[in-house]
Amino acid sequence: MNKPSLIAAAVAAVLTTFSHGSAAAPWTQTSLDKVIGEQASGEEPVLQDVALNLDQGQIRSGASAAAVMVDGTRSASAIRNSLTLALSEDCSLAELAAAEVFARSEVQTVQTSAQASDNILSVQAKNVTASGRWTGASVESSSNALAQGNGLNVTVETLDVLSWGESTGFYGSVVDGSTGTASGSWVTMSVGTAEAREMQVAGAQVTGVSAEALNNKVTVGFDEYEVEELRLYGGRATAQPTSDTEQKATQAIASNNEVTGVFGTVGADSEIQVYGGGARAYGQDAVSVADGNSTRIEIVEIAGSSSQNPFLSIHAGESNAENEYGDPMPQSSQASASSNVLTGYFGSVSGSDFDLTAGCAKADGLDAVSVADSNRLTFEVTTLSSNPYFTVTGGNSAAGSTSSASQVQSAQASASGNEVSGLLGSVNGRVSGMTGQYIRMVAGNAEAYGQDAVSVADSNRFTIEISSLASAPTTTVIGGTALAGYTDDDFLSLSAQASAAGNVVTGNFGSISDSDLAMAAGNARAYGQDAVSFAEGNHLTFETATSVSNSTLEFYGGFSAAESASGDLQSAQASASGNKVSGRFESVSDSTISMFAGSAAANGQNVVSLADGNQLDLEISSLSSSDDSGDDSSDGFSVIGGNSVADSLSVALPSVSAQASASGNEVSGRFESVSDSFISMIAGSAAAYGQKAVSSADGNRLTFEIATSVSNSTLDIQGGLAMAGGASGDSQSAQASASGNLVTGSISGSVGQSSSLGIYGGRATAVAQDSTAVADNNQVQLTLTLEETDGSMQLLLLGASARALTTAVADGNLLRVSGGADTAIKGTLYGAQVEIERSDSNSAQANASGNRVEVSGIDLTGSITGALVENRNSSGSVNAEGNVVVISSSTIKGDVTGANLQGSHINASGNTVILGEGTVVNGNVTAVVSANAELARSSGGESAGTYIDNRVVMNNATVSGAVSVVSSNSGSSQVDIQTAGNTLVLAGHNEAGWIEGFDRLDMTLSSKDESVLTLTERHESSVDGASIVIRVNDVNDQGTLIEVAQDSGSKLTFNDTSVELRGTFIKKVAQNVNFTVESGEDNALTTDSDVLASAKVQATESASSLSESLLGTVAFVRQGAEFVADDGLAAMEYAARSKQGLNAFAVMQGSSMHYDALSGVDVSGFTLLAGAAVQQSNLTFASFIESGWGNSEGDIAKNSTDLSYFGVGLAARYRFESGFYGEGAVRVGRASSDFAASFVEEGDRARYESDVFYATMHMTAGYELPLNDFVTADMYARYTFSFLDNDSVDLNDAAQSRAELDSVVSHALRIGARVKGGFTDAVNWKAGIAYEHMFDGAAGVTVDGVSITEAEMDGGSVIGELGVSVKPGSGTGPWTLQFALKGYLGEREGVSGNGMLVYSF
Repeated sequence: MNKPSLIAAAVAAVLTTFSHGSAAAPWTQTSLDKVIGEQASGEEPVLQDVALNLDQGQIRSGASAAAVMVDGTRSASAIRNSLTLALSEDCSLAELAAAEVFARSEVQTVQTSAQASDNILSVQAKNVTASGRWTGASVESSSNALAQGNGLNVTVETLDVLSWGESTGFYGSVVDGSTGTASGSWVTMSVGTAEAREMQVAGAQVTGVSAEALNNKVTVGFDEYEVEELRLYGGRATAQPTSDTEQKATQAIASNNEVTGVFGTVGADSEIQVYGGGARAYGQDAVSVADGNSTRIEIVEIAGSSSQNPFLSIHAGESNAENEYGDPMPQSSQASASSNVLTGYFGSVSGSDFDLTAGCAKADGLDAVSVADSNRLTFEVTTLSSNPYFTVTGGNSAAGSTSSASQVQSAQASASGNEVSGLLGSVNGRVSGMTGQYIRMVAGNAEAYGQDAVSVADSNRFTIEISSLASAPTTTVIGGTALAGYTDDDFLSLSAQASAAGNVVTGNFGSISDSDLAMAAGNARAYGQDAVSFAEGNHLTFETATSVSNSTLEFYGGFSAAESASGDLQSAQASASGNKVSGRFESVSDSTISMFAGSAAANGQNVVSLADGNQLDLEISSLSSSDDSGDDSSDGFSVIGGNSVADSLSVALPSVSAQASASGNEVSGRFESVSDSFISMIAGSAAAYGQKAVSSADGNRLTFEIATSVSNSTLDIQGGLAMAGGASGDSQSAQASASGNLVTGSISGSVGQSSSLGIYGGRATAVAQDSTAVADNNQVQLTLTLEETDGSMQLLLLGASARALTTAVADGNLLRVSGGADTAIKGTLYGAQVEIERSDSNSAQANASGNRVEVSGIDLTGSITGALVENRNSSGSVNAEGNVVVISSSTIKGDVTGANLQGSHINASGNTVILGEGTVVNGNVTAVVSANAELARSSGGESAGTYIDNRVVMNNATVSGAVSVVSSNSGSSQVDIQTAGNTLVLAGHNEAGWIEGFDRLDMTLSSKDESVLTLTERHESSVDGASIVIRVNDVNDQGTLIEVAQDSGSKLTFNDTSVELRGTFIKKVAQNVNFTVESGEDNALTTDSDVLASAKVQATESASSLSESLLGTVAFVRQGAEFVADDGLAAMEYAARSKQGLNAFAVMQGSSMHYDALSGVDVSGFTLLAGAAVQQSNLTFASFIESGWGNSEGDIAKNSTDLSYFGVGLAARYRFESGFYGEGAVRVGRASSDFAASFVEEGDRARYESDVFYATMHMTAGYELPLNDFVTADMYARYTFSFLDNDSVDLNDAAQSRAELDSVVSHALRIGARVKGGFTDAVNWKAGIAYEHMFDGAAGVTVDGVSITEAEMDGGSVIGELGVSVKPGSGTGPWTLQFALKGYLGEREGVSGNGMLVYSF
């Protein structure tokens, strides 16, 4: 087609009407100011390859290369048309288009189609004033509109845009159709200076009921920028119904679009909005998608002013699904903004409102779903100063509506798998006089508002680096945050579920000063009648390279909340478990820092809160404060591994059921130096408040270290903290457990200036009408390696604490403190502290058992208590059993107590204080201190105290005050007190002011030159009915036991006392003696005192171990005789009758027996018997050799004897024709025994070896009666005699004792019956039962002329047996195998089994 002249074309555009006679559409009206290259109409017009090139003299205001307009026909197209403007002078340009395509039909049933492809508008100019729309292609259709590959290229030095609104802007394609699509369109703009009130640039803009903008692109560059409002879209899709009355389904898609923008300076009055892809769908069923878009922005400088702030909103993908007309809400709305990529590089940014979002999805409808997943955002800012608002979001997803809350039925929001990486240089300055300023950076943000709301923000990742944060707005960095349900109680959701799990945040900071910073890897909140919130498996890592000063910092691995504003939820579950926080600070001063690896809060009527398995690792080089009080927690450091709270926020509606758990958490903190600071560290903290409350803080681990110095500071350390019930105590029931926690700490270097350290291994508090607090098996281990100390450090150390109204228990806890030579400290140490507060309960119990305090190498000014047990009720009981305090190489300036009990009914048993070598106590030492005076008076005198087997042990120790096993104060009240076995144990050389309150005195004499105990203070006391045990190597040893220091004036009187001088095997015993120990010569208690003149010489209980050993030897040899009688003769006869002549046989037996003698003797071993047998007529004869290996053990001293014997024997059996038979055997040989025993109480060992002759004989008479052809009954009676010869042995003990082992003779009678038969010729069996009674068999031993209690084998036993024999080869082979099993019950108990091998020659 030939092109008309330009003037003719313009005139024709005004005068000509289309072939259908209709007027041109309004947007195609032309005038002499608009140049049209070609236009077409008709049935299906197509304009293509039109190239319109205009210069300065040819352009008036507007131009179009190709215009295609049809009405009522099917389609219109414009392909590969171009409009090129090359302008060298200043000009004004209005509407420009490479192609314009219009296809409309008034008849709705007629489908029209408009298409524009690969059309390009290029403008190159110097200075341009623009108004109207510039576009590569403009496409409009009442049905289908399509634009592909259209482009706009603008290069100008100065661009001044005069018009504004939707009718103006710069576009690659503009599409309007019921179904509209634009793909592959683009805009490229290079502008020196841009000035405009409003300016919009889009690679494609599409509107329609269904609108798609795909793979479009915008690239812009502005050297100087003075635009008040700029909007950039790579692709923009808007889907809406044709009218507000036709609310049909709509769909908007803006995906895989790109925006690249480069700016010089952005001024104070500028607003920039950038969207790689923007999709918005309005309608009753609305779907909006903005996925896979990309935005890259570079701005050299953003400069605000004191009066105006630039506003920048930069998105890669934004998707909205809603109703443009507001009411009614959409029935269904779905929005997606996923897999978008945003990259931003910014120089100096000041005084601006700044928003960076990679993907933003919002769905507003009755059933709303929004997704913003897998977006990527990378940004750099050189300087950020005085910015009131700065937000960065990887994926932002919102579903539902807060404005029409009661209408939304279902809302689901997801912002997961997003990644943000940011680099900020210097961040400083806040806008003066403005409140609410903030910097908020989130990788994934999901919000769901509806009656059923689900919000998920999982597996997001945020990496941030900030060189300097100084006087900055409140700064927040979050990996994933999820909110579900309405926070307004007027619209409380029915169901809300929020998850923020598996998120990772990494932060690196240079310095932080005068700023507030909060970081959280995962943040989940759920508000609803049934609310569930998860923040699990998140990981936060941060580091400050230089310093933190005058700032407030908060760090969370995972934070989970399920609640409502009023706290009247029906059900709430919150979990913050499996999270991890790792942090490092170089220098911290005058700052407040809070750190939580996992924190969960559930508030409602039935609530469960979990913060389990979290981990927190912390390292600080220097921590200090200008406040020198040392205890101001406002400038402090708070660290919690797992924090769990289950509660109701409503006082009028407290929780019915509340469960909180903070268990299995781990906290590790390392500090180089600490000064003028407050530190609180808790591994696990659980609090449950409600009518029925249960809390547990179990199995937590906390490790801390101060490597260089600590001064004027307060440290509060807790392994597990559990609280349950209510402060007023009006809850129905409460259970709190803080058990199995471990705190390990070390402090090195210098300590001074009134520092304090408090450590609880486990701490449980339950306050309710029925309350139980348990703190079991906790451990605190503290190592103090101090180079310099002024002794002012104050300690409060507790292995565990349990506090309740009805039952409190603390068992098995350990406190261990070790130090060096310069470790001077003050304080109080408890293995456990148990308290029952005063209540109306008549059955309240306080129990503390098995707790332990171990102290070594310290100089302590203060007290040590194994267990403090208090019951403040008038009829309550307290119980303390097996609590132990062990002190070695230490100086204690205060009292030491094994157990301190306060209550009306007291039970104290097995509590012990052990003072090791080098220990000095400048105070009193008591195994049990009790007080029930006040409570006894208030209960009318019905009180009781039981004190059994408590001990004080001293080994080369010194005590300046009293050493008491039991010290009881019942006041003037009537108290029933029972005591027994309370013992003072002394070894080495010890000193004490005085001693009292014991039932038994146990002393070990180890030196002839020093007394065991020297009394040093003026005090008179008497002991009635006590027993004294003096342990010596030899009862003839000389030495001083108790003496009084010269001029001390002390006096100790013993009345009705038994004294025992005890060696390992021999003792001297004096009964009912009276004596006094006081100052002066010959007034000490010695081993040769007159007290022992009438003593009787006896064997000790330990000596009976020798009798047990001898009995074991006799029993083992005798078992061999039984083996010969039962199995040896049977094997002999079987072998002899197999074939004529001499036949060999062998039998082996294994056995394990227990003999009820003395403490009980266990004998086990193996016996081997081999020989040859021959049969002559009815007589069978055999000779054999035998050997046995075994072991015997007795419970006395856990003695053990290795046994063996070797011997020979003869045996014979004669059978009468009538069925009667007689048999007998004789054995002789040597029996060896190797005895060893350790005597713990005596501190001695003994060992001997013996080798003696033995002989045994047995005779049996029996009768066999055939029952049928296959089964025979055997009835028998047997007598057995055994003999073991005597021996004399050295015991090799400390006293070099010698023992005489008596010969032992034993007899036994047995009667029994068995049946035997054969399954086949090759397989035979037997079964039997017998009763055996042993007589005599007494094993006697004499040590150094003193007889020892005998061990006897005397009594009856029932024996059952089963056996089988097999002859391989169908009964014709030379080999025979026999197996038998026997069981014993009675005087001896056990089993034996044997196997026999017979070979017939």
